[in-house]
Amino acid sequence: MSKKIELKSIEEPVFEDVSIYGIMLGSNISPQARIKIFSPDEYESFTNSWLYACRNKRYKSTAVYGKAGDKGRDVVGYYSDETWDNYQCKRYEKALSPKILKLEIGKVIYYSFIGDYSVPKNHYFVSPKGISNNSLDLLSSSKNLKESMLKEWNDICKTKITTTKEIPLNKKLNNYIDNFDFTIFTYIDSDMMINDLYGTKFYPMFFGGGLTKPRSSEQITPPIKIGKSEINYIECLLAAYGDHNNYNIDSLKILEANYPKEYNHFKRQRQYYYSAEALRKYSIESLPHQKQPEKTHFEKLKDEYLCVIEGVLDESFEDGYECVKEVVKEVARVRCDNNLLNSVVGIPDKKGICHHLSNEGKVSWVCENE
Repeated sequence: MSKKIELKSIEEPVFEDVSIYGIMLGSNISPQARIKIFSPDEYESFTNSWLYACRNKRYKSTAVYGKAGDKGRDVVGYYSDETWDNYQCKRYEKALSPKILKLEIGKVIYYSFIGDYSVPKNHYFVSPKGISNNSLDLLSSSKNLKESMLKEWNDICKTKITTTKEIPLNKKLNNYIDNFDFTIFTYIDSDMMINDLYGTKFYPMFFGGGLTKPRSSEQITPPIKIGKSEINYIECLLAAYGDHNNYNIDSLKILEANYPKEYNHFKRQRQYYYSAEALRKYSIESLPHQKQPEKTHFEKLKDEYLCVIEGVLDESFEDGYECVKEVVKEVARVRCDNNLLNSVVGIPDKKGICHHLSNEGKVSWVCENE
């Protein structure tokens, strides 16, 4: 007698967490899962970014080969003495097998044997799908790796290193392999690379999540001495104060000695200026460089606020002091949701950007015909 199946009514699925992020972007994909679907070019870019962010102090320069004719080189780090490390990026459907490993090692042996390049100081295998246990066993024993290369050269490497000719294991090549230092070959785990990259400007480019480098919460303190880079916006402010008081205020000494209210206002504006300057530096540290002539995100943010300021400047004001006060008040209300820096922009930054624009000659608080 067949078992009776208990039928239930159709119930709507219930989700524990429903968020705007989930609705807009779908289910979250972990970095470990995401890296496994990188294209070969994306994985090389990931490796190169990790090299720059986490190992750049080791090298004088880096290069990305990774195309046809790379001769076993993908991402290379060059030391100051011209020795080099090779980071071999292998993206396959499965973990790196001994056969793949030996073929890539064979390329390094052959091309260094014929003098196309020197033997690398270190040769690192990196792979999003990991490496098989048998491959790890080979890399852990340089003796076994050498014996395996000699034994299987003709089967694995002879016809696979280059399509233009066969490379049989002759006596001269045999001796070269026999004296080759196989301890240079090792493996770097992708999880370690992901963890290393977290907190750098490159991490969000590959795994999302927004800006991972935190911005300092400490209050900005301007330097006591006025810098040469500040002259323009300070002169604009002095002109505004002078316009308000019907007096030519041409120095901060005059402002401090005779106009305490305006001098306190100036000190606040200078603090705002440096707050925006800190944001500019943060954007350089936190966001990858863009190709020229593409503007930086800080410059794009300034453009957004300039549009707002120009609209305010079209209005009439009693004097330049009233103008600057109204402009910074209006800019403080504005959000630029389409800018990547929006999540870290504070009101002091917004006000300070007004003075950055003034410093560049794009904004003036006193009309020229007055």
